Amino acid sequence: MLRFQKTVKKFLIKVSCMQV
Repeated sequence: MLRFQKTVKKFLIKVSCMQV
C-alpha cells in the first residue's frame, strides 16, 4: 500500500510538470 502511494505521488508530480 505504501509503495502504491509513493508511485501515485510520483505520477502526480510528473503530470504537474507536464502541465506547466
